[in-house]
Amino acid sequence: MDGKRYLTTSGDYIFKGTIDIEGEPFPVPEDQKMLKIRFHKGYGSMEYIIFENGKTDIFLYGTLFVDRAFSKLTIAISEEDSSGEQNSKSWSSEDGLMLSMPATNRSEAIQLSNELMETYLGGYTLK
Repeated sequence: MDGKRYLTTSGDYIFKGTIDIEGEPFPVPEDQKMLKIRFHKGYGSMEYIIFENGKTDIFLYGTLFVDRAFSKLTIAISEEDSSGEQNSKSWSSEDGLMLSMPATNRSEAIQLSNELMETYLGGYTLK
């Protein structure tokens, strides 16, 4: 993460900057990788607005969960939805992909994700 966070008058945070994930190629032109993520209740959408060939498109990578200090994070990575709808993406608490840091193994990542996603999961616990 390279950027700045701002506190809004409502108590939410806004992150403006870039997020690079090693080994994860984003289908976003280099000059359009700037993000503006509004975090409400600790989470926000990691989505890119892309302007190409006179058209606008949105690439949703996932939902980003952070602690107030921005020292811990989990990304629930959105995947193509099995419903068959074009450009439909979702994440499942049953088998969805996640990226968490700092974590050195799956057990730590699950523990961190449960901590950061507690409100979002509404009592459900990831295993």
